[in-house]
Order: sequence, then C-alpha cells, then structure tokens
Amino acid sequence: MRGWTLALAVLLAACGGYALALLLHDRPRAPALLPAPRTEPAESFESAPDVKVEQPAVKRGPYRPEPKVRAFFAAITRGLRDYRRAYEEQSLYGHGWRRFVHEIPEYVTYRGHDFLREVEAAVERHWFAPDERAAYESAQAAWKRVRDHFALLLSDRTYRAAERRLANLAHDPRFEGLHLIAYRGEAPFLLIYAAREPLSVWDLAPSQRTHKARLAIERRRTFARRVLRRNATVHKAVHDKLRGAFGDALALGDLDAPYGGRPDYPHGVRSFADGVTLVSVVFADREAARKPSGHASWFPNRGGSGWQAFHPRSDLLLSLPRTEDDRTAGGFEAWYGSEAAAQLLYWYTRQRNRWRKPAPEQGFVYFGVASWLGAVQFDGEGRAHWTGRVGPWLRDMQTLDRRARRQGNEYKLFPVRRLAGASSAGGIRAWGTEAWQLRPELVMAMYGEQAWALAHFLHRQDGPYREAFARFLGRVLSRETGPGRTERAFADAFRLRGDEDWEVLDAAFGKFLREHLMQVDPAPYLKKSPPLAVWDR
Repeated sequence: MRGWTLALAVLLAACGGYALALLLHDRPRAPALLPAPRTEPAESFESAPDVKVEQPAVKRGPYRPEPKVRAFFAAITRGLRDYRRAYEEQSLYGHGWRRFVHEIPEYVTYRGHDFLREVEAAVERHWFAPDERAAYESAQAAWKRVRDHFALLLSDRTYRAAERRLANLAHDPRFEGLHLIAYRGEAPFLLIYAAREPLSVWDLAPSQRTHKARLAIERRRTFARRVLRRNATVHKAVHDKLRGAFGDALALGDLDAPYGGRPDYPHGVRSFADGVTLVSVVFADREAARKPSGHASWFPNRGGSGWQAFHPRSDLLLSLPRTEDDRTAGGFEAWYGSEAAAQLLYWYTRQRNRWRKPAPEQGFVYFGVASWLGAVQFDGEGRAHWTGRVGPWLRDMQTLDRRARRQGNEYKLFPVRRLAGASSAGGIRAWGTEAWQLRPELVMAMYGEQAWALAHFLHRQDGPYREAFARFLGRVLSRETGPGRTERAFADAFRLRGDEDWEVLDAAFGKFLREHLMQVDPAPYLKKSPPLAVWDR
C-alpha cells in the first residue's frame, strides 16, 4: 500500500503542476499599441481627415508548453512506467513467474522454421506462469537454436544462400497458402515439401492443438522427411556422375562456390555471391500443386501420382510423390533422376553463358543425355547408384522389337542425324508420324528410348566416341544460336563431313542397339524401390 500511496501522490503533484502551467500560459496580456500612421498636414482644421487606429487581433494557437514543461512531464511519465514495470516484475517474480527477454535478429528473414515460430510466440507472451515451466524451458531451448541458426547465417555461405532462396520461395505468390518443410541435401541442393494441410503445431490455433491433430501432423512430417531424404540421394548420385564424367573435360565450376563458380565474370555480370542453390519442390497432393488464380498450372493435363518435371522458367524441379504402398517397378528413380539431370544441365548452361537463361531444350539433350545421366537405382539400404540403364525403356524397346518380328517387320530406328539434331518434340512427332505411319505417342516413346540408347552408346567405357561426346556437350552448353544448332554442333564434335560419315555412325549405333541392348535382361533394372521407411535411418 505504501508504494501505491507514493505513486498517487506523485500523480496528483503532476496534475497540479500541469494545471498551474495552463493557468500561467492562458493569462491575458495587454497588446502593444502601434504608433498612429503619419499623415500629411491638412490646410485647415475642417479638411483634416479622421484617422482611426486599428489594433491587431490577438491570435492564439494551440497550447504548446515550454520545453522545460514538456521535459518535466516526460520525466514523470517515464518514472511512473518504470515504477509500474519494476513493481510488476517484483510481484510476478516473487510468485514464480518467468519473463522471456529474447528477440529474433532482424537479419533472419525467413521465419518459417518451428524454432523461430516458437520464439516469436514466446516473445509475444512475454511472461510464463509458474505452472508453465515446460513451455518456458522449451522456448529457451528454441532460443538456443535461433542463436546457432543466426551464427550459421553469418559464417556459412551455402547455408545463407539456401535460407535466402527459401525466404524468396515462401513469399512467392504462386506458393500462397502452402505450408513448407525444408531439407538441405548435399550442396547445392535444397528440397522442400509443400502442403495445404498443417505441417506444424504452429500452423494451428491454440484451441486446435489437440492430441489427434498433433498425431496427424507427425504422420505428415514423417512422410515428408522420408520423401525428401530419398530425393536427395538421387540428386547426389546424378550430380556426382555429371561432375565425374564431364567436370574436367568441360571445366565446370562448382555451383555452390562463390559467385556460382564464375568469379571471373565482370562486376556487372557476376551473380550468386554465396553460390547457386538448386531447389526441388515436392507437393503433397494435386491440391497443393494447384496455383492461385491468375497463375498458370504447374501440371500437365494428366492425372495420377508419381509425376515430376523440371520447369526452366521458375528454375524449380517439381514432383508429386507416390504413396508408400504404390511403388511401381523400376519407375521413380529413373524418371526423377532424368529431371534432376535436366536441372543440372540448365544451371551449367547458365554458368557458361554469363548467367543468361537459355531457351527450353526438348531434343536429344533432354530426352537422351539427361535420361542417361539420371539413370540411377536404389539398393536395399536406400543408396542411389548410377547404372546408365533405364529399366522401363529397355523393357519397352525389347517388347516393340519382339512384336515387330512376329509381324514380319523390324524395330524402326531413327537416323542418328534425326536423334541428335532434333530440337523440339513437335518436329520429332511430325517426322515419325509421316515416315512410319505410327501414332504420335508411340513415336515419342521410341524417340525417348533411342535417344537414351544413343547417349549410352556414345559414352560407353570402351567406345571410341567418349571425347567427341564431351566436345558435343560442351558446344550444347555454350548455347550456340541459329537453326540446326544441335545438329551442327554434333557434326563438328564428331567430325562428320558428309552423308557417308553419318551412315557409318548409323550402322555402328544400330549394331550396338541390336546386339547389345536388345540382349540385356531388364529385370535387374525393374526392381521396386525400397519402402520409404528405409530413409528413416
């Protein structure tokens, strides 16, 4: 009571001083008289004009206390506030309350991690009751993670680049309304799981954080963690194969190095000071993958799950995972690896061309080279190994060959000039439909199979075309312009001067395909992927 009595006395004194200042300020003052205006002397008394002296009106503006008065009342206000805070703290601390005094640094731009959101909630609460000791200790543990996170942002360049890319993606209007989980694979890869449903208890209101809701969130997070870890193994295997096969021959710089491996570019061109981060987004379902109104759809016009595609316009590899019970034989890793290779080729093309975005590639590089580079397979422990052989295409190619033989025909082969020189899917379909009178979808399937087989043939270990294949890929990554650029680059790299040279290459490729690939048993490359629980280890 003594403290409140003292506070009341101070408040009354302040009010009295304020009233006294008002009284002294508003006391009327006599206005100063102005001298009469000077007039010319009149000729006579009767002709002298009457002069009336007008007094200026007294103008009073809004009350503005003197600086000393303002300083006095500001000191009184601060004293009362400090006294109230000290009294509350003394009272609350005395009754077992705890105060959370930390703040998240402004340098931390992405606030979607659970430990950051927990600290934000604790900052907003400020005080924790005596029976909330567990929540207070959890907030303190989250604050330790915030400090470690902030230290990594300052010291680790690749970590900072991934966080910056994650923050940009979270603010992208095409991902509006999605909850995200991030997983950092081996640099330079960042994998993200996106869903409309809550993926964290902090996505729920306090009244909705029931035991049932927490169990549902834990199931989603477990599935997301397994899928992201599985995909990360594919990215690593494809990246290692590309770097091992062509890194030295093409002088490819590390994408996660400073300035994306190209510090030699001038200042106006140099980009990605912290390195390039390649992003792969896994959508929980088709509803999560649907963009907000006003944006084009991510998806092609087909249903089902197990879909993946690299989008050059957004630099993102997008995919829909299969459920754990739907593990189609020999499917996922080869198709996902092909898109991962296409993403890598896209970024290495930018690296060699002053970071300019290239036009989408739909010919031999995408269907053949990327499929060959992405031909990986999982073992029983969940590790991805590069094999170079796409099981489904090997099976389908042999099936079409047997069907043609039963009908008295032979399996149709694209000329190497057509395989290597194609630049668009439309041109491939048009040529095959006209030349062979086949359905367009069958033509595209045969082109994909044979483009992969050609890449396999050109880079086989004992083949004479390995160096020429590397020269061709270097020319393609340099993005030469003009019609027929892919065919011209292929002919120059393999030193094909005329039709006879093309025919010799056609004969060698046809012999390899019929005598080697057609005799390979596809069963070892059609094994089902391991269950997702393998990636819990």
